[in-house]
Amino acid sequence: MKKTVLLSFLGILLFALTSFSQNCQVCTYTVNAPDTTSYVLDSGQTLCIAQSGVLKGRVSLNGGVICNSGIFHPISFTYENGDFDNYGDFYSRAILVLKNNSRFINYKEGKIKDKTIQATGKAIFRDDSKKQK
Repeated sequence: MKKTVLLSFLGILLFALTSFSQNCQVCTYTVNAPDTTSYVLDSGQTLCIAQSGVLKGRVSLNGGVICNSGIFHPISFTYENGDFDNYGDFYSRAILVLKNNSRFINYKEGKIKDKTIQATGKAIFRDDSKKQK
């Protein structure tokens, strides 16, 4: 009986601890609340937006990674190259153009609001398995 209760507790604890980290592994910066900070993400840097986070500042993606589980609604977004994993709400004030060496994945729980995304020589993936062009 004690073993079953302990295993159940450990399972629940493990799920709670990894629910966010499954989406966002290693974060250079983490947004947990409304945030108007400006971010420049170079290669090797990761910006994680937690489910409670709302990013409202300026963002420049220059080879880094953005992992969004909350709300991504920046005042401006420059996407030169890098990776964007969207599990939350993605708002774009302009048409987002994916350039070479860029990747945007919108997972099944992710929502794209407002403008559209154009891929130039790149594919946009949804749910890890369905290609869209």
